[in-house]
Amino acid sequence: MKASGDYTSSDFYALFTDDLVKAVMRAQKRFGFKANGVVDAMLVKELNVLVEKRIDQLQVNLDRLQKMKMVTESIQLVDNIPEYKLHVYENGKLVFDMNVVVGLEEHSTDMFNDEMTYIIFSPYWNVPESIVRNEIVPAISRNKNYLRSNNHELLGYENGLPKIRQRPGAR
Repeated sequence: MKASGDYTSSDFYALFTDDLVKAVMRAQKRFGFKANGVVDAMLVKELNVLVEKRIDQLQVNLDRLQKMKMVTESIQLVDNIPEYKLHVYENGKLVFDMNVVVGLEEHSTDMFNDEMTYIIFSPYWNVPESIVRNEIVPAISRNKNYLRSNNHELLGYENGLPKIRQRPGAR
């Protein structure tokens, strides 16, 4: 944390001082974590990223930033995937933000930067065949009320599997 500038004190005693707590909080904020001053496994993991990997991450994000259209007059929705947050800006000022669900990296959705005419919050979710086959069908065999208790509905059958969608809602 000294190299990053988060810790500026010359105090290197083995005590967790107020200066060190403030440095931890600055680092947590920089990494998008809740700034509570507690050193946890996630923070340690981020602090231990090799410089070469961090440079690669910065380069990828710089490339993304250069491709983005910068708009200062309008409403902008910015989904910060690592933070699990959607930030809403109006005329360049943050209006509010909200939590978002982020899937696994191997099932990622392409990123885009474009104008949108409308957006649907809490839409129906059509469950992919692989999830139906590997997770839902076994769950239904264990619990016949699985679909109802998880706000799912059966739409029919396709390719020998039930076609399932989740209704809009908090879950």
